[in-house]
Amino acid sequence: MILEHRLTPPQTRGLAVLLEKSFPQYPEGETFLQQAPDFRVVSRHKRKIVSQVAVDFRMIRNGKNSARVFCLSDVCVHPDFQSRQLGTQMLKWLESEAQKNGIDFILLTSGVQGFYYKLGYRYKENIFKWLLIRNGKSMGLLQRRLRSTVMVKKISQEVWSNGIIDLAGPIF
Repeated sequence: MILEHRLTPPQTRGLAVLLEKSFPQYPEGETFLQQAPDFRVVSRHKRKIVSQVAVDFRMIRNGKNSARVFCLSDVCVHPDFQSRQLGTQMLKWLESEAQKNGIDFILLTSGVQGFYYKLGYRYKENIFKWLLIRNGKSMGLLQRRLRSTVMVKKISQEVWSNGIIDLAGPIF
């Protein structure tokens, strides 16, 4: 695990290269899109970062209740290291950390259902509320039903609401 504020310049460059390689639309030299994550889970090969997942810890409104969540973004494995279970290992480690630390749910956005579905993530089609950020500026709140976008894995006994989910920040 790497705390975001402790990234060294070589780690930052390595992450930027990995993200550009994994997501062709990713801005060159950047290591996040809207907001820096709290920490990252990474895998290394010969000191080179070859896989990563960015993680935000957040309190959200789950209907009428609060929930402690990990919000995941930019889950990726370098193409030369795919099919080695690195993505699965990172997510299973995060699930273990979530269980140990009282996290209720893990959330992510993805159009790639199969990989996450096998690991117990399910689409939730609630109405979501979040802060829209563009070019580092707050643009306002959005609220809409998201279909086939947000996947959730239940970690605790907390029940996922059918009501409005307030992400209390930007979408991840």
